[in-house]
This record gives sequence, C-alpha cells and structure tokens, in this order.
Amino acid sequence: MGALLCAIYLRTRNIWAVVFLHAFMDFSSLIPSGMFGVSSAIGEINNYSYLKLLVCIVYLIPALVVLRKKKLQEIIERERLIKHYN
Repeated sequence: MGALLCAIYLRTRNIWAVVFLHAFMDFSSLIPSGMFGVSSAIGEINNYSYLKLLVCIVYLIPALVVLRKKKLQEIIERERLIKHYN
C-alpha cells in the first residue's frame, strides 16, 4: 500500500489526497471488526498468512503502472523545471 500511495503522491503532488486515501483505507478495514463484531483488528493481524500477503500484488500493479518508465521521466523533468524556476 505504501508503494501505491507514494506513486499517487508523485503523480499528483497532493499530500492531502494521500492522507485522505490512507485514512479511508484504515477506516474501511476497521468497519467489519467494529460494527459487526467479527473480530478485533489485532485478531485479524494475527491471522495473516502467506496467502493474504499475495494480495499485496493488488497494490503493486497500479503502483507499477503509475510509475512506469515514461511517467517517471515526466516526473523527473517536472522536478527539474521546478528547481530551475525556483
């Protein structure tokens, strides 16, 4: 998730978009445990397995798309222009 949020920040340069997205993700993960009493957040973390970690691919794919080589070059060029005019 960190790679995806980093990619979103690099593309948008808007820290508040990343803050609200992270808060939404945290809140939405707590809804089942808090509202439905399914289990606690600590219980869910203790039940992690290697299969659940494969879900990280879901976050890495968009990050890799957002940070593909062409877009990275655009970000670097934009940073050079910003530094040049400051």
